[in-house]
This record gives sequence, structure tokens and C-alpha cells, in this order.
Amino acid sequence: MDDITPPGPGMDPPSNGFMPVPDCWICAVVQTVAEAAWHGEDGLTLHTWLSVTASGMRHRMTDHGLPPAGRVAHE
Repeated sequence: MDDITPPGPGMDPPSNGFMPVPDCWICAVVQTVAEAAWHGEDGLTLHTWLSVTASGMRHRMTDHGLPPAGRVAHE
């Protein structure tokens, strides 16, 4: 299945995408890869973005006990 062309520079991911937890190195890595995939960097695709975003949301729920998306003030 062919991937859809990633959005151009300056376009933000959907607001319901993965939101990293501050000071969590796993969240920081997930966010970096998700942003690169969203913009199509290094051959990454929107399929990659979706997969990484889903993994990040699962990490938020299982490791931080938080909802899959949304901002947190403190942990």
C-alpha cells in the first residue's frame, strides 16, 4: 500500500496526536521520530507517523498512567 505524501513544512500534526510527558526520555524520542515522519524526513512516511504516534500513546497510558493524548502539567 502506498503512503500518502506527508504534509509540507510548517504544517502541524493533528491536535489529538501524541503529547510527550515532560522530562521523559522515551517521550522525547517518540516525539522526535513522529515529527520527522510527519514531515517526511529521512524517507519516513505518514504510516510511520501513525505507528509511532500509537506507540507513544500506549507508552503514556501504560508507563505514565495518563490518557493517550493531551497535555500534562506535572507528573
